[in-house]
Amino acid sequence: MYISRFLVLLSMLVATATVLAEHEADHRYTIEGSVLDANNQPLANTDVSVSLGNETLKFTKTDDQGFYNMRLHLHDADWGKQLRIKAGADEATIEVEFKRGDTHTPRIHYANFVGGKLVEKSLTGFRMPVWAYVGGAILVFVGTGIVADRVRRKNLREKRREQKQQSKKSKKKKKH
Repeated sequence: MYISRFLVLLSMLVATATVLAEHEADHRYTIEGSVLDANNQPLANTDVSVSLGNETLKFTKTDDQGFYNMRLHLHDADWGKQLRIKAGADEATIEVEFKRGDTHTPRIHYANFVGGKLVEKSLTGFRMPVWAYVGGAILVFVGTGIVADRVRRKNLREKRREQKQQSKKSKKKKKH
């Protein structure tokens, strides 16, 4: 029952993500990252923009954790072009990179500003604070324990039922 509910929820999330896609996968180019100060503290509500030449392609603001995400519409012909990214007072140039012709692999460019310097790599796997990873692990552990306990109890009930049925059968045989 729990597994079927989980599968329904998962399929709804996948369907929603599919509907929200702005472009074909081979035209989508995501730039994401965090804007942090010199002490690695997030800078919330910071303006972030990406430009190609004199044209601003996207503009957004960071969230409370200093994170931003922008989806651009780029094609294989845009490979190697120089994009200008601004985060608050900081600026840097990034090069459009992806495997041309690949229509399946997500095209994600990590562009973080840490103490004013560009860092082009993912800073965290899922952009969650450490307590969320620990909390998630605890929830998985507890959830697995609950499911295992329910399965164990169900098996025990079935075993007891079988024992009662066999006991009744043996009592009937003794009477005859």
